[in-house]
Amino acid sequence: RQRQMCIRDRCTIIGKQYHSAYEKFIYTVENKGNVLSFFCKFDLAEGAQKRVKGKIKALVQNKKFNVNETRLNYVKVYSA
Repeated sequence: RQRQMCIRDRCTIIGKQYHSAYEKFIYTVENKGNVLSFFCKFDLAEGAQKRVKGKIKALVQNKKFNVNETRLNYVKVYSA
């Protein structure tokens, strides 16, 4: 059985958009020079610092910033 990698760190929200089909927000966050993204039902402010915990779902190319991005699943967001 393959072990899943987890992220547990403080991040800065650099982008968000609302997806009406899922009724959730898609967040793009920065963590130590890395770009992460995830879905969340809560409306968080851009520029805010939050602690994020989640499992790595995929490694993809971010279309908006044209950089490598890590997609997270099973995400929990805590205050920083």
